[in-house]
Amino acid sequence: MIILSLTAGERIVDPATKAPFDPDKEPERFAARIQDMKEILAALPTPKAGSLLALIEEWRGVPGTDGRPKRDPSPEWQALAPATRKSYERVIDPETGYLRRTVRSPLDKVHLPAITTPNVVMIRNKTVKKFGF
Repeated sequence: MIILSLTAGERIVDPATKAPFDPDKEPERFAARIQDMKEILAALPTPKAGSLLALIEEWRGVPGTDGRPKRDPSPEWQALAPATRKSYERVIDPETGYLRRTVRSPLDKVHLPAITTPNVVMIRNKTVKKFGF
């Protein structure tokens, strides 16, 4: 049995039973489920230019669905040590990072002109208070 996954780690399963599909036994249902998942991925918002998410993705790159990057990381990101990158990911991850949980708004909705020194200090202080980082 072949089990494929998306970048989010979602397995290709029957939504009703949560059992994996066998593409050899049920090719039509398997193909239909893949199409549904592609539609879900296509509906995900793309970062708007001038947003904090676009800036973060420009800096750290964007992983592709096949393991290769959709957008290569910047030379500055690549120059960081792996432990430093991992530490930064805890903070800037768009879905589960400390920054996302502190701001409580999708990072593609935070426009760069809104990031002023007082706002950065406020976000930093809230993050330290909440996560100790």
